[in-house]
Amino acid sequence: MIDYLQGIYHFPCMGHIINTVVKNNLVDSSNDKLKAVITRCQLLKPFWHITKLLSRSNYVTCSVVYASVIRVPEILMIYESSHGFAFLEDLAKEMYNDLMDRCDVFFDNDLITAASFLDPRFKKFHFVKDDKKRDKLLSKAKNYIKKESEV
Repeated sequence: MIDYLQGIYHFPCMGHIINTVVKNNLVDSSNDKLKAVITRCQLLKPFWHITKLLSRSNYVTCSVVYASVIRVPEILMIYESSHGFAFLEDLAKEMYNDLMDRCDVFFDNDLITAASFLDPRFKKFHFVKDDKKRDKLLSKAKNYIKKESEV
């Protein structure tokens, strides 16, 4: 009987354990850790939206990619300087540099800009918030189409 009782062990509720671990490690008196986690989630949210959009499509056109990706550098630049968490600023800067290195050819490609202009969903480049940048891209697309149609 004693052997049987020694084999019985109290297993605490796993939900309670997880809740306690999260509470003890994220919520302190200053809430800095919790704010950092929330900010990191906000930083990664544009990537989540783009991934969801692109994975939902049977085929992805360059205009959809262009409209999705062109705003991400702007968002990352905001995070580089506005949140006061050094590690998040560093993360945003690293993500920005990595994105620009990988998409440099993509952003500078006149054909892709023109293709986005010709797509009726993106003709006005409403996804570009900066008016000067939008006007520059529209002009670039129109000039490329005009040049190619003359050939």
